[in-house]
Amino acid sequence: MTTTPNSSTPDRERYRLLDHGDGRRLESFGGIILDRPAPQAVGPQLTPDLWPEAFARFTRDETGGSWKRFHHIEEPWLVTVDDIRFELALSPQGQVGIFPEQLANWRWLRDVIAMADRELTLINAFGYTGGSTLAMLAALTPHPLSLCHLDGAKSAVATARRNTALNGRPDAPVRWIVDDVMTFLRREVKRNRRYDGIVLDPPAFGRGPDGKRWKLADDLPDLLKTAQELLSERPLFLLFSCHDSALKAADIRSELKRTFGAVRSLESLSLHIPGESGAALPAGLTMRILF
Repeated sequence: MTTTPNSSTPDRERYRLLDHGDGRRLESFGGIILDRPAPQAVGPQLTPDLWPEAFARFTRDETGGSWKRFHHIEEPWLVTVDDIRFELALSPQGQVGIFPEQLANWRWLRDVIAMADRELTLINAFGYTGGSTLAMLAALTPHPLSLCHLDGAKSAVATARRNTALNGRPDAPVRWIVDDVMTFLRREVKRNRRYDGIVLDPPAFGRGPDGKRWKLADDLPDLLKTAQELLSERPLFLLFSCHDSALKAADIRSELKRTFGAVRSLESLSLHIPGESGAALPAGLTMRILF
């Protein structure tokens, strides 16, 4: 079995969900096959003969989790999703540097920005390694875009900057911010900075720099209220993703309506990843507001 794919062969850089079941998912990231937990992967594995081909397997435990490697992986390596290239590596938390379920949202962002036909100021909060930032930069528009990429992890922001250069945009108009998201957003409100478009992809749980516990199910109203205060006088969109099973679509819609009032449209969708061996793998919810 080969190890790291050759970056000169684009077909070897693609992402594929090979199989899922029994609480796990088997994915190919540019030819690197990984076996990771997926609580939403109910039912049996559909193609069990594929699973021994994994290069590495992540298992959660009381300390967080760890990788068991079966083959050498030269890190970082590259993967391409919808013509956006990402630098990947195995993280101690079981992540690799990309959330493929966001593909539909990336396409939506490009379309919305292109159709706006005007200059925009945008922010990607909880921006991770830059998928939504790169999607917005890729929108086909002749008008200037000004972006802010915000994440609390220095390593994630550093990877996002490398991904932007990897996609031919080393001098893209992006402010790269490493900060606690809520702390920074509140500062932006006080500084009277406003945004035409806001992307929010918060984790279900986390801790701030002062050790304060973040729980999306409890902190959602405050997050949305702060986002509402950041909207410009002529806002375009808000994109919100949720990966917390404790929050239901109806509850999120109610909170969005309570916070933002009447909007041009409010679309609720299930995030999922199409699987090669059968049914798609559920991956949370997304809410798209057009103002």
